[in-house]
Amino acid sequence: MKSLQPVTPSANFSELYPTKTVFAPRTTWDVLQLVQNQYFQVESMTAGTITVMGDMPLICHQNTVTPLILDFFREAGLRPAIRTDTYETEEEAVAIARKHSEEGKKLVYVYPPPSALLDDGSFLVPVPLYTYLNDKSSLERLVESEHQPCHRLLSVDSFDELFDFLPGREIFIKACRSGANGAGKDVYYCPDEACRKDAAQRLGLQKEALTGVRLEEAVGVDASWCLSFAIGKSGIRYLGAATQLFEQPARQTGSRIDPENLPPAFVVDIAAKIARRGSTMGYQGIAGFDIGLSPAGQAFVFDLNFRLCSSTPQVLLHEAATARVGARISQSWSRVFKASLAPALERIRHYSQEGVFVPIRLYERTQASEGQSVITGMILGKTIADIEKIKARMDAAIDDALKV
Repeated sequence: MKSLQPVTPSANFSELYPTKTVFAPRTTWDVLQLVQNQYFQVESMTAGTITVMGDMPLICHQNTVTPLILDFFREAGLRPAIRTDTYETEEEAVAIARKHSEEGKKLVYVYPPPSALLDDGSFLVPVPLYTYLNDKSSLERLVESEHQPCHRLLSVDSFDELFDFLPGREIFIKACRSGANGAGKDVYYCPDEACRKDAAQRLGLQKEALTGVRLEEAVGVDASWCLSFAIGKSGIRYLGAATQLFEQPARQTGSRIDPENLPPAFVVDIAAKIARRGSTMGYQGIAGFDIGLSPAGQAFVFDLNFRLCSSTPQVLLHEAATARVGARISQSWSRVFKASLAPALERIRHYSQEGVFVPIRLYERTQASEGQSVITGMILGKTIADIEKIKARMDAAIDDALKV
């Protein structure tokens, strides 16, 4: 086996964030359940940035940085975070974060942090600013009108009006809330009136937690990207973009980076203006904006994520990872399975050693996960067909490991 060249991200977090900041992504289930489906993801998601941290400290669950996991990253040519503080329980995670805060460091989070951590100036981004920027009702004020689909914003007491908006047309209904949102869980695709009724009933059950409802015309697009930026006091930096892959409208399944399908310069400019607006309001950190391009060449902004996005590590690793194996395209891949990591990693090890699979996040099963482990990363190839072949083989390899 030939020795792999290291994969050096185009930028790491210690370069993108201010000095004396600590990445503290552990949130609580009452927050994360608005975005994800399983409780153990509160812990497994804490190491989604392990391969792009640089020297910036990371607080993560102990089962995301086991010796087996760290060895697997290193064998793949990746450099795991140099400074990790691990925890087992929420109380330990809070205590570690509080200690960093008491030492004068600023805490960075992805979703709203545990309430036990007071917003007393210890966060890089104050929670009220975070909630405002990520509330879908703020699209109205942060995005220029010509880049928004035909839309209407309703109060929580006006749900009946959603039947009057573009009747007979396909629409999206977006729940607006302060705090965590994402993964399409707050977005309802409604091709007919029956779907509108179902969405209205579902939203009615959440009424007390919502700030409003945004109705949007379901405009057709040829491609939709998440464009990642680093926003700091000295300015903004465009990091790159990943095409969003959907199994159905509003249900994203992954991300792909293809140099022949990147957002044009004017789309990047639209996103940059949004990033600058966030910067003038005091936001610092990673952000990602979802923008689609219609067949007529019109850009539409669908969502604003003033937080880390799932595709950001892929964006940062793509260039180096593809260059070292002569690939062009990267595509996200993930498996959740009921078994320990060791046999699964052994079955797919040669793909990482050949450089066609780059691991990004690994999680060893616990009692809280009901025995489920997680492997997440990206597959590389010269063509999409190449990637699909590798994906099928890796899935089969995992399936074989589960039979033992």
